[in-house]
Amino acid sequence: MKKDILFVIKIANKKDTNGCIKLSEDSWPEWWAKNETLGKKHIRECVKGKRCLIATANKEIVGFFVWGNLWNKIHIQGIFVKENYRKAGIATKFLEKATRIAEKQGFKEVISDCDISNKKSISFHLKNGFKKNGLIKKHWDNEDSYVFSKKI
Repeated sequence: MKKDILFVIKIANKKDTNGCIKLSEDSWPEWWAKNETLGKKHIRECVKGKRCLIATANKEIVGFFVWGNLWNKIHIQGIFVKENYRKAGIATKFLEKATRIAEKQGFKEVISDCDISNKKSISFHLKNGFKKNGLIKKHWDNEDSYVFSKKI
């Protein structure tokens, strides 16, 4: 883990929206090429609903984390950290802060999913206490996805 990177995590506000959109576009360009309008609307709704966290370093947004509510659970919908800031614990801190927010709102579980080919995401989920407990056939990008859950 990189220990020399200083970052701050906070709930995104309206002025952070475009930075989050840009990071999301960079994280999943194939999806954004087909779903730009939907993607922008989703991030705007997450920011407005206070369901978007950002990490900043040197006054720059270097990561974001968005979630929704699904089946009375917190559903992680996106995590992205710029390449140069990975391995600094940002994604784990996002998860911890979102979990504290969810717990205060009365939620008891966090759920998530990722493509079965996304080894880094699978490793992140398992390292952070998630259990693999399902499979979605031909999910977002026509690839199978694992479903994860973690009790709060």
